[in-house]
Amino acid sequence: MGKNGESMKQKKIVKIEYIWMLLIGLSAILLRYMFRELISNDMKACLVPWYEELPRLSFRRALVTQVGNYYPLYQLMIYGLTRFPGDSVFKYKLLSCLFDFVLALGVYFFVKKYTDSGKAVTGYAVTLFLPTVWLNSAAWGQCDSIYVSLIVIALYLLFNEKTTGSVILLGLAMAFGSQTVFVLPFFLFVYIYGFIKKKTRLQLLHFVTIPVTMIWASCPNILAGRPITDLIAVYFSRTGKYGVISGNYPGVWKLMRLSYDSDKWWCIGFTLLILCGLMIWFYRNNVDIFGRHFLWCAFLLSYTCVLFLPGMNERYGYIYEILAVLLALCTGAGWYAVMITQLISMKTYFYFLYHTPLNMELLSIINVSLYVFMIYAFYREVSGKPMRSTLFAREKGIDPFHEEKLPETDMEGVRPNGDKRGIKAAGISSYDKKAMLILTVIFLVYGSMHLGQMKAPETAVEVGVETEEGHEVYVPFDSEKHVKTVCIYPLLSKDIKFDLFYADDGEWKKIEGEADHKGAFTWKQMDADVKTHQLCVIFKDPEAQIAEIVCLDSEGRQIPVSGEAKPAELFDEQDCLRNLPTAFESMIFDEIYHGRTAYEFLHGLKIYENTHPPLGKTIISIGVRLFGMNPFGYRIMSLLFGAICIPVVYLFGSRITGKTAYGMLAAVLQMTEFMHYTLSRIATIDIFVAFFVLVMFYGVTAFVQEEKEKYLILSGAAFSLGAATKWTAIYAASGVAVILFVWLLRKWRPAQTETSDNRTKNRTEKERKQGGGRIGGYKGIVRIVLICIGVYIILPSIVYVLSYIPFLKAYPEKNILQHAISNSIHMLSYHRGVNAPHPYESSWYTWLFDWIPLVDSRVYIGEYKGVIATFVNPFICYTGLAAVAHHVYLSYRRDKIAAILLVFYICMLLPWMFISRTVFIYQYFICTKVLIFMICYSIYKLRFINEEKVLCAVAGISGFLFIAYLPVLSGVLVKTAYINEILKVLPKWWF
Repeated sequence: MGKNGESMKQKKIVKIEYIWMLLIGLSAILLRYMFRELISNDMKACLVPWYEELPRLSFRRALVTQVGNYYPLYQLMIYGLTRFPGDSVFKYKLLSCLFDFVLALGVYFFVKKYTDSGKAVTGYAVTLFLPTVWLNSAAWGQCDSIYVSLIVIALYLLFNEKTTGSVILLGLAMAFGSQTVFVLPFFLFVYIYGFIKKKTRLQLLHFVTIPVTMIWASCPNILAGRPITDLIAVYFSRTGKYGVISGNYPGVWKLMRLSYDSDKWWCIGFTLLILCGLMIWFYRNNVDIFGRHFLWCAFLLSYTCVLFLPGMNERYGYIYEILAVLLALCTGAGWYAVMITQLISMKTYFYFLYHTPLNMELLSIINVSLYVFMIYAFYREVSGKPMRSTLFAREKGIDPFHEEKLPETDMEGVRPNGDKRGIKAAGISSYDKKAMLILTVIFLVYGSMHLGQMKAPETAVEVGVETEEGHEVYVPFDSEKHVKTVCIYPLLSKDIKFDLFYADDGEWKKIEGEADHKGAFTWKQMDADVKTHQLCVIFKDPEAQIAEIVCLDSEGRQIPVSGEAKPAELFDEQDCLRNLPTAFESMIFDEIYHGRTAYEFLHGLKIYENTHPPLGKTIISIGVRLFGMNPFGYRIMSLLFGAICIPVVYLFGSRITGKTAYGMLAAVLQMTEFMHYTLSRIATIDIFVAFFVLVMFYGVTAFVQEEKEKYLILSGAAFSLGAATKWTAIYAASGVAVILFVWLLRKWRPAQTETSDNRTKNRTEKERKQGGGRIGGYKGIVRIVLICIGVYIILPSIVYVLSYIPFLKAYPEKNILQHAISNSIHMLSYHRGVNAPHPYESSWYTWLFDWIPLVDSRVYIGEYKGVIATFVNPFICYTGLAAVAHHVYLSYRRDKIAAILLVFYICMLLPWMFISRTVFIYQYFICTKVLIFMICYSIYKLRFINEEKVLCAVAGISGFLFIAYLPVLSGVLVKTAYINEILKVLPKWWF
């Protein structure tokens, strides 16, 4: 009976393992699908033309004819692909992607042999999602995964003493790629070490097997009549193909000016010396070549080859990058190597694929430094002082596929044994209040940095062909000046057309250039670059509401105008712009809609933006009323709402884990989340609806845990305000509805066996007054249903209609209900028709990988650049994705908090999969907040031994990235090189 039970348990473990691998595989396919349309220069210039040449050849002719620089075996495979229908690029990529999975399986079996199944699945996932792997196959269309997968399996067989199979696969790998030579020094060392130590695992005959296998793989070519010398020439033709000492690989020789023709043999000799030195060092230290040092030696020797050999390109590091993954998973060392090599390779790959800026010297220094560090790490390893990080060590006996299932929890997180998980026993302590206050103040302090100036032009003149002032404005100076830029600031006039003239020797000459001004309350500049004593601006519109005109010199400094400049209202607020305009002085992106409409609400003017419910603009108008129609005034309410999100996130993190430390972590992650910072500093409505949805999610989670009606009312009230701000709140309400429906079902079953009267007797009078306690029985359920109808249907309807009060001032001919209905119909129609292409538009699946940021503002001033971009903190983005996968697993294990968070995430993401309108990454904003809670809850559930250190590390990494990327979030001017060469990691990060 015991054996049967153990067998059943083992089968279940294996089943879960395969389910995870299936889900990981599907996600990996989705990632690769994103790059289906990318065609690299190699694909255009080489691979596709070669593919098109092959079908013209007969089978025999294809075997004897060299097409491009294909290796014979690979050429034969491509020839086979030509016999199938389909696009050539797709088939190239499909073949390589298939071998990505072969490679991942090779890593899986190697790690499983070395450690356990949990780490093996992690290795499978890491390999498939390693940037080097999917960029090489899915984006570039290269075939490096073919030979590297064979190398990994060959190493696996060698480790398991299946030597013959190992060398056969190594020969087969060599038949696919000459880069296999980088792992040959390791095989040679295994032979020499075993020979000297009398532990022979490899023999000379095995090395003969390698070229024999290569010849065997070329048998079809040889039998068809192709000379062996011709086949060998193919391999040598790839050596030194580009004639440079170092290609796009950041190796040692990138730091020196050496010539390939005159110095290549010296470089090769130097590499051989280093390899020999490493082998001698390995031998003298009695490395465990057939045990724990197996992967160390393979990694260091292959790394040495690529780093020091001449003529390397960016793809040649593929083999040691995979070995770094194996090393990290099997020995616990090497994670630094995995992360740094991937960052280096991403920069070089993107340089080739997308022509992104690259500082090769800096990358070379980092690469060499990493190599030295790994040598030192191995020295520590063989000295008995390994550099092992115990930071992420978990309690003993815990494995993702062997963990004993915890007793099922109630919806509120209380287990039958009374253990409380995910619910804070006490209320908000004084410590919590102080912590929330301090964190909120900190966010307000750095959030207000460079928020926006507190002044902007206010006095305006109507100019144009149909106005009393006329359409000509003269701008005189006291003497001849070099006018580099002319800046014009309109108020409510969105589109302005004008011509610009300058006086030169008694005649007016037109300045050619862009003369269209788009955007209200925004400084727009036109390049003049003339020397003159007077300018003339001729407005071509019937009417244009202009507030100020400022002229700047070549250094961006303001040029004083003469006292004769008229109309005077256009020159009376020159102090509003001292230098070239940036986001600090102007509206950016959608501020021209929401900020402007807030101003119109205050003054009862015709409403410009009516594509979202009015409440968000009403909130913005509070700041405008208090501080004026200037950047600080129309942004301050966003900052305040961004700040009050912090305590809500703190309380949420504390509630779902029952620990204050997680509330602190959640708050810090929120404070350092890129999109939260950006959207808290611009006058758009997304931060308002995000706050309301946060409160709504918090309320329903608290209700499910404690069953206190006040939380349900709080959630409904937040939904009412959210729906009146942006319809995105309705997506959130769908998730809340699912959660409450499941809760009602769970309550309905006990009610059938226990009367509501008995339930009611168990509730104390105190609980009744507080609206809390355990809800049960038909009466309790009916009461909750009625409350839900009231707070999720009736109250939102009332608030939604009342939010249209500003419309009554502008359009008194309709009543408020008519406004609410007609404008809602208009909004629905408008959003259905928003399909115009946009440079920053992004499909929903790209949000998962932070692929395409939205650049709200970009300003160049000399060698400096100011950028405000909306995108996700990459650490939160990618760690959050891992947390989502973990929550799927936890939900499968009936963890209710995990299931609730997963519902929140899905309800905010799923609708965008079916929406056809043009969308942007900020529509992922609320999902990022759920990701933060998922990260916190995953860390909590993983039960790390050094929990506090893990929390500090997670917060520290997020904070470090936030500080590094602050220049592209705040609009502060920094050196362009820093943004382009350091911060631009992904190719679509168009900062």
